[in-house]
Amino acid sequence: MPYTPQNQYVFQAALSGAFAGAVGSQPITSGNEQTYKDIALACLVFAEELDTQWGANPIDIVEYAAVLDECSAYWYGRTPSSTSPVTYAITCTAVIAAAKELSAQSILAGYDPPAYPPSGGGGGVASVTATAPLVSSGGFNPNISLPPGADGDVLTVVAGVVEFAPPVAIGNATEFQSVPIEVGPPTVSEVYVGNVGGTEFLLRQLTQDDILPGFTIESFTVTGGTLEVGASVTNPAVTASYNQVPVSANVTNTDGTDSPLTLVSPFTSGTIVGTFTSAVPASVNATLTATNAAAVTKVSTITFLTFAYRTFAGVGTAGATSATASGTSAVLNGSAGTLPNAGLFGSIVGSAFSLTPASQNCYILTQHTATPHTWKDLNTGLPFAMNAPVTFAFTNDEGVTSSYDLYQSTNVLTANFDIEAVT
Repeated sequence: MPYTPQNQYVFQAALSGAFAGAVGSQPITSGNEQTYKDIALACLVFAEELDTQWGANPIDIVEYAAVLDECSAYWYGRTPSSTSPVTYAITCTAVIAAAKELSAQSILAGYDPPAYPPSGGGGGVASVTATAPLVSSGGFNPNISLPPGADGDVLTVVAGVVEFAPPVAIGNATEFQSVPIEVGPPTVSEVYVGNVGGTEFLLRQLTQDDILPGFTIESFTVTGGTLEVGASVTNPAVTASYNQVPVSANVTNTDGTDSPLTLVSPFTSGTIVGTFTSAVPASVNATLTATNAAAVTKVSTITFLTFAYRTFAGVGTAGATSATASGTSAVLNGSAGTLPNAGLFGSIVGSAFSLTPASQNCYILTQHTATPHTWKDLNTGLPFAMNAPVTFAFTNDEGVTSSYDLYQSTNVLTANFDIEAVT
């Protein structure tokens, strides 16, 4: 049945992010809309679950961007396929928690993220605040003397005749007689704009050429990526660009290492001195704060490091109850076989693993969960039979010991199977 979003911006960020990640990780070559139907339907129920969990609560601009980017990054290289919202419950909970934590940390760092969508903007100039005395003789047709102006100055008049008392310097004009402006009701979005010659105000809409570009951070990156728990990054490099050269800039990070890092002119590069590592799943955010000569401050926040557990998937003979790490592979005990790396995951729910046993059992070794995973064969849509997991202490190649679950297919199999962790 139709679903009505509780927060349309949360729903849109989850929907667009999931679809962009799933479709963008593969060549987009088909002009047939039906090619993307199954992914689109799966992304819709994913967005439904995330929006349901979020509820009618407002979202700020940091949370909105985080949800959009997290969903895109999570589904990059994966294919959402289930059309049941509850399938994605754990992933959605994690996405929401990460987005809210990012917003909370940015607030603690002194940033006040506005609500999304931002209010204001658009339309013409409604009023002008004078910085010099604005004198009126009163009456229906007041005579108003203005301080010196410049090309592009904007004047809003309600009624009457406006005159410049000579001499007045505006633009290239150094002296001229009173210039009356007959005022009539403007049309929508029209304002009075000083002409290039500086002799009069013209009633018209503002154009982009009338407005100076605002100060923006165009790009901000810190060397990092997604690493296995226990791995490390030393002295990550910072790069940034702006549409104007700022007068100051610094970079903070949620790990607190070499934070804040004060950048030097032209404020486009630097190095965070120190080593970042974690023995448990975690993420590290960096925030660039830059201020231009007009005292306008802009902030950009990114997640530059994510530490996650590695999952292994492969085939082998029956009976394995543990495994040891060998680089990015896991060797099953009892010479049962070797499981290749399947990737780094915050959660494997919704992820699929392609395995081709030949009179062998399918194995998946992944981080321990309190409730065992359930599985589905994507080729048939039927449940995939797995034995109850064997839980043991697994030490990865980085020397970190964690609780892992080893799943073995109930049956000895021969064929290609695409196995999805459903819950």
